[in-house]
Amino acid sequence: MGHESPYYTVRGYRRQQAGTGRPTEAMEDYLEMLCRCSAPGEAVRVRTLARHLNVKPPSASKMVAQLREQGLVEAEHYGAVTVTPPGRQMGEYLLHRHSVLLRFFEALDLDGALEQVELIEHYLTPQTIGRLEALLPRLEGGRDAKQDG
Repeated sequence: MGHESPYYTVRGYRRQQAGTGRPTEAMEDYLEMLCRCSAPGEAVRVRTLARHLNVKPPSASKMVAQLREQGLVEAEHYGAVTVTPPGRQMGEYLLHRHSVLLRFFEALDLDGALEQVELIEHYLTPQTIGRLEALLPRLEGGRDAKQDG
């Protein structure tokens, strides 16, 4: 074959993004939860974070260390974790992305909407999220009219 295919496996797409400084899916999940559990400047205990994500505290500590290396959180060993301003900015976007996708799947009246959001949210670009958000009023309006009629 003389030309390169535009298709890759998921791992292939991830390899292309390696070294871009983009957080991994797991890092996004932890940062999103930290922002969900705390107001700006408030700390979250590692144990609390682990409980909310259904992981063991040592696993949460390892991920917090990675987030700290990227400047997204400040943390004490097995102690309090505080989201930094850049981490908060990213985390607020992650919460927004999650909310848009959840509203979208709920508008489609699908079972397991939350699980589907958790599985796909990492793979959509901000542009895609923006387009879905713009579409939501029509979907949600149509759903309300359907339920009323």
